[in-house]
Amino acid sequence: MSFIKEIIPFELHHHHQYRSIAAFVFMVLLFVATSILFIPIFLAIDFNIGAYIMVYVFISAIIYIIILRVTKDLDTCASYFAIQSIIISLTLMYFTGGIISPFVFWFFCIGPITYLYCKEKVALFWTTISIVCFFIFLAAHLLKYPFVNYISGDVSYTLWAFNFLFCSFFIITTLRSFQKGLKKANKRLHESNDKLISSNEELERFAYIASHDLKSPVRSIISFIGLLNKKYENQFDENGKEFLNIISSNANQMHELIEDILEFSRSNNRVIRKEVVDLNLMLKEISSHFTSKNKDAQIIFGELPIIKSDYIILKQVFQNLIENGLKYNKSYKKVISIQYIEQKDSLYFRVKDNGIGIEPVYFDRIFEMFQRLHNKEEYQGTGIGLAICKKSIQQLNGEMWVTSKVGDGSIFHITLPKNNILTNLNENENLVDLEITA
Repeated sequence: MSFIKEIIPFELHHHHQYRSIAAFVFMVLLFVATSILFIPIFLAIDFNIGAYIMVYVFISAIIYIIILRVTKDLDTCASYFAIQSIIISLTLMYFTGGIISPFVFWFFCIGPITYLYCKEKVALFWTTISIVCFFIFLAAHLLKYPFVNYISGDVSYTLWAFNFLFCSFFIITTLRSFQKGLKKANKRLHESNDKLISSNEELERFAYIASHDLKSPVRSIISFIGLLNKKYENQFDENGKEFLNIISSNANQMHELIEDILEFSRSNNRVIRKEVVDLNLMLKEISSHFTSKNKDAQIIFGELPIIKSDYIILKQVFQNLIENGLKYNKSYKKVISIQYIEQKDSLYFRVKDNGIGIEPVYFDRIFEMFQRLHNKEEYQGTGIGLAICKKSIQQLNGEMWVTSKVGDGSIFHITLPKNNILTNLNENENLVDLEITA
């Protein structure tokens, strides 16, 4: 309705709650009309106090519109409306029989209307206040407090019917407005979600195609650098050899980065394979691999469970965590320990190292792509490994997080669903064979 749009300040015409604001202003105008209707009726039945209250309702409604137009602050308007509604409803109930008053329906409208218009905390506060006030009246009624009642007989029944219909209309209008707003919000959400899914798919395709197409030329560069270095090594001076080493190093870093990006893009569409995995054998193989290359490294783990999960994903995760624990480590003796605790609802693993540690501000950032806390000259890497690990664990319906203290190492925590554990192996279930190399 155009006259309602004229009342609402222009600045609020494009507000996301405009529909609720318009519905609310319409209700306030109904209060104005209702107060004008009731004033002569109350005077006719000698309920003069009620007539004065209706004058107060009329003035309060007009003041509400003024506050809305002047402040344009929805919270201020909402609080003003809630206060006035409680005062008016309690006063009418007090003079018309307490909780048996025909105006008790007005009181029941406060909660739904405030939830339509106010922020959740504000609506909860005023709804709580109205409920407390109602129970105070209820307690007074049960204790036989002598509420006066200026309305009786046929007039009382008529007001009961009118207020029931009036407040039912209010609540239905409120719910309809809320329903329309919810449908509109859901529609926007679905549209945004569809666009986001499409955008993500396009980005994944781009990352995969770009990375895949880059692999071949980078491999060629690395191969020709090797041939160049082998065939013409004696013809380069010291500067030439240094430049060639820099080219080779950067080409290898590029190849590693491309491989990690491909792995990350492939992980989104990875099919989870359920197979029986003995984590003890897996960790022995990983441990042998790293300790053979790092004589100062020690990898410790106790008895681990046999679970049914994706072997490739789990190996990739533990391998990456152990590699990071050894890489970002300045200790004389590098120690990685893997602990397992069977919890009530999950399988819990702790991968602890005695490395350089991580500041708390970076606990979440290290699981994002391309997040590096150190320069490449100090520590090699692409900054994608932990992002792949966390995504992989989430694909197994698990969780992964880190706790750490700078200079005192890091602990990576992993949880997996409890139903992954196997207590008895069936004959038909094949254990993944691992070749353990010394």
